Amino acid sequence: MMKQLESKNLSVTLSGRPIVRDVSFKVPQGRTGCLLGPSGCGKTTLLRTIAGFELPEQGRLLIGGTEVSRSRWALVPERRRVGMVFQDFALFPNLCVRDNIGFGLKESPRSAREQRVNDMLRLVGLRDLAKVHPHQLSGGEQQRVALARALAPRPDILLLDEPFSSMDVDLREQLLGEVRTILHQEGITAIFVTHNQFEAFALADEIGVMSAGRLLQWNSGYNLYHHPKCRFVADFVGQGVFIQGTVLDRRGVATTFGIISGRTDNGFKPGEVVDVLIRPDDIVPDKNASIRARVVDRVFQGATFRYTLELNGTRVLCLAPSHYHYQIDEAIPIRLDSKHLVAFRREGAAPVDGSSTVMHQ
Repeated sequence: MMKQLESKNLSVTLSGRPIVRDVSFKVPQGRTGCLLGPSGCGKTTLLRTIAGFELPEQGRLLIGGTEVSRSRWALVPERRRVGMVFQDFALFPNLCVRDNIGFGLKESPRSAREQRVNDMLRLVGLRDLAKVHPHQLSGGEQQRVALARALAPRPDILLLDEPFSSMDVDLREQLLGEVRTILHQEGITAIFVTHNQFEAFALADEIGVMSAGRLLQWNSGYNLYHHPKCRFVADFVGQGVFIQGTVLDRRGVATTFGIISGRTDNGFKPGEVVDVLIRPDDIVPDKNASIRARVVDRVFQGATFRYTLELNGTRVLCLAPSHYHYQIDEAIPIRLDSKHLVAFRREGAAPVDGSSTVMHQ
């Protein structure tokens, strides 16, 4: 039976230093969650705590409703029914692919073990490489072996520790789709850690953004991008810049690039100056637009150019199809096409209600 993973107010201290602070989240049965954040934010320590390698200072961890960790106690890893794919895959170099996959099935009857290994080889597309050793495989093939080995004992939870970090872009994109398909086919509840937003968006059903040991927001990738709850999440997820805006009323904010509509019924007053988040996809080239901004930088990205534009001393990013081939210093017509109003009280300003505020459309 598939199992749910739940963390309740989990805190972890290592060498007297708090690493994970009061983290709560839930990954439903058969879903994939992600811990996303910069290096040193505590995401790997949290993953190791889920695996049973670290003891929590406080809080509880449950798998399928059964407590596996609490303050200064943890069920040993081998009794948790948790599979893990490490960053370096940790394959046994002296064992062939078949034996690597079957390593965790030694206590199963021989016929059942062989059948499960055959099923895993077929699932990850490596039947023709069953007798090959790890050093003879490509990075992508090694990743598939590591995934098959972790899945073979039918774990309740699968943990993945930055499994794509050493791969080139094309291979990473290919494997992200393959791994997502395999997890869904197997109905596995999984959680992985990464600092790469693309990986998080491509693989996870829900994502938790971490900073300094705290879980700042747990939500879908779409909501993290369009409805960030705090300035760090807004700044970390996606490419965007903050520009100055002035609150008009309860329905909009005026900026250099135009008026952005959305609810402002959260403590801001008309005339108050706020920071407004502008994403690259909020700025659209439009030959009929009356506003013109100067190109100060551009980066070719294949299908798109990422332009840095300036208007009245304010700079924003703009993504445009590559057939829009604007030159540096060229003044181009643009319009604001923001569907989500996200604004925060200006840094250093005293909040009216004692907290930072986000505006929603």
